[in-house]
Amino acid sequence: MTLVRIKPQLRNFDFENVIDRVFNGITNDVELNGSDFPKVDFFEDEKAVYLTAELPGMSKDEIKLVLEDGVLTLSGEMKNELDKDNDKNCLYSERFFGQFERKFRLSDEIDTGSVKAKFENGLLKVQIDKAKPGEPKERIIKVK
Repeated sequence: MTLVRIKPQLRNFDFENVIDRVFNGITNDVELNGSDFPKVDFFEDEKAVYLTAELPGMSKDEIKLVLEDGVLTLSGEMKNELDKDNDKNCLYSERFFGQFERKFRLSDEIDTGSVKAKFENGLLKVQIDKAKPGEPKERIIKVK
C-alpha cells in the first residue's frame, strides 16, 4: 500500500468572509445586509402556499407585505433598542438591526385575492390560496 499526501483544495473558500470575521471579532462591530433576514419557511400543499417568517421583537405595524406581479415582498425595519440606552456599552451583538426586504416569486396558480396574513408571538404566517392564473396586480396585505 502506498500513502499519498493530499493537499486539500480550498473550494468555495470565502477569503473576504474570513477577514470580516477576524476584524469583527476585534471591533465587535457586526453589520449584516439583511439579505437572509428574516429566516423563513416556504411550503405548499394542494390548496395553498404558506410562508412563515421569524420577526422577533417587531410589531405588526413595522411589517410591510406586498403582492405584485406574482412576487410576494416582505419588508420592514428591525430597530436597535441598544441605541436608546446610552448608559450601556455593547460588548458584542449578533442580532440583525436595520431595514430588510425579502422577495418570493410565486407560481401563476395563486389567487391574489385570497391572501391572509397573521402576526403573533414574533411569527408572521401568510397563506395564499391556489387558483387559476389571472391578471397580475398589486395588493397590499393587511397583517392582523
